[in-house]
Amino acid sequence: MKNTFDYLSGINTLEAKGYTDSQIAEHYGISIKELREAKEQSRKEHRDDQIMKCKELYNSGTSIADIAKKLDIPESTVITFIKKEI
Repeated sequence: MKNTFDYLSGINTLEAKGYTDSQIAEHYGISIKELREAKEQSRKEHRDDQIMKCKELYNSGTSIADIAKKLDIPESTVITFIKKEI
């Protein structure tokens, strides 16, 4: 079972097409529990990646507003991510 946020992209695509968790799990050859764990792990990895990007951009002198625009997230989220410990 993959544990990258690329996995989440595939899952999201199937969900957008109307697939149920059961159908998606079957598609990937995993149990529903494994699917839900994979989704949770993928979302965490994606969030951690965004936190790191926010911090890197902020530390290089990029403004909070520019970071928010670049990452397409609210400024308040950028501020939260900059302060967050991973």
